[in-house]
Amino acid sequence: MLRSHPMTTHLTVLTLRNASWFCHLRWFVVLFLLVSALLLYGGLGVHIGIQEPPHWLLALSAILTATNLLYRWHLRKNIHNPRLSVISYNLWIQIIIDLVLLTVTIHFIGSSGTLVPCAYLFHIVLACIFFDKIKSFLVAALSFVLYFSCLALEYSGSLQPKSLFLASGRPHFDLAGSAIDLVSISGLLFFIWFLTSRLSENLRQREHDLRETNAQLIKTQKEKSRHMLRTTHELKAPFAAIHANLQLLLNGYCGVLADDAKDVVTRVSARCGLLSRAIQSMLQLNNITTVSRDALNWQRLDLKDVLQYCIEQITPLAGQKSIIIESHLESALIIGVEDHMKICFDNILSNAIVYSRAGGLVRVLCHGSDSGTAVVSVEDNGIGIDPAKIPFIFDEYYRTKEAVAHNNYSTGLGLAIVNNIARIHSITIDVQSIPGSGSKFTLRVPTVGIVGIEGD
Repeated sequence: MLRSHPMTTHLTVLTLRNASWFCHLRWFVVLFLLVSALLLYGGLGVHIGIQEPPHWLLALSAILTATNLLYRWHLRKNIHNPRLSVISYNLWIQIIIDLVLLTVTIHFIGSSGTLVPCAYLFHIVLACIFFDKIKSFLVAALSFVLYFSCLALEYSGSLQPKSLFLASGRPHFDLAGSAIDLVSISGLLFFIWFLTSRLSENLRQREHDLRETNAQLIKTQKEKSRHMLRTTHELKAPFAAIHANLQLLLNGYCGVLADDAKDVVTRVSARCGLLSRAIQSMLQLNNITTVSRDALNWQRLDLKDVLQYCIEQITPLAGQKSIIIESHLESALIIGVEDHMKICFDNILSNAIVYSRAGGLVRVLCHGSDSGTAVVSVEDNGIGIDPAKIPFIFDEYYRTKEAVAHNNYSTGLGLAIVNNIARIHSITIDVQSIPGSGSKFTLRVPTVGIVGIEGD
């Protein structure tokens, strides 16, 4: 199976969007014509000097409506497997028919002595935006040919000159005035085409350059991430082995260590543990940010069960600091990735324990709301966060001075992982904190139903 070139795909999507946008815009034109016709039929026409009912306005409205429905049908038919040539054909047909109908409108309102022929400029400007310089020139040339043909047919007598504001509706053809109008309008059409096409070409070139630069940056970032991931994987096993051997030394496998030696090995073991956790966090963050949403294992989860699991996992750490975990959980059904949700709440709960003082209290609440979300809050009475630093706590490797002083073994990646999981699951996070008094993290998780209340 042949793959489309990225540039071709981009042009196809852009052309499809332009064609669809053109159809939407045409409905406003149809509405304007209908309102104009109704006003003129309702007596306004006689008041401003129009004697003949504008039947042609209704006819044009009907034709535009019918053709627009056909354009929309054709675009919807090809939306799932769009081809650039087919969509471009649709857009060209729209422009050509619109120009023909505009020429008819110019004929009925007055091809000479009015500003109506300037309406061609609208299509020329759009053509400069939609197409390249040559194709937009063809639209400008077609506008000139149609306007010239209208004047030529009126001059030859094949078409009776019209004027919307004359009672007879049969004005005489003014050759000199029409010639001046033709030269003036033609000069204006091609002057506007020249300026707009130049600007559009410059914008398209800049867009192309930006797209190329962005693609190069993405490629470089992927290479950097791939190299980092490979290095991280290579370091994971050696650090695990070093940490295991250090634990053997501390447990007396090679005999009793001297106090100084035991001190050194303990510090090395702590550093090794920090690096192991950092490696694990880096791998978690990479897996979360590189896997697409469609590739994830989405399933129905009870948020209460996820929170209870995380609380059970963190309880031993809380016990070491004599911290009490108080929970009141309301069952709520969500659609999410189980591993992601556990990692998310494990990181938040771990931070609440780590940055609490010995003998502190951590409250975990989960309840439903009227907005179709479950509200989860984790509140501690620990060291807190400076409000000015809260906007930065979800950045990778960001750590406040207070956090470093309280816990020197943090990786600075936990909340970055939480932020990415929240983004994937459409979870909003609000952080409130008072330095020295504690912090409160509130998460709003989209639910599929509230099924009951339980507390402990």
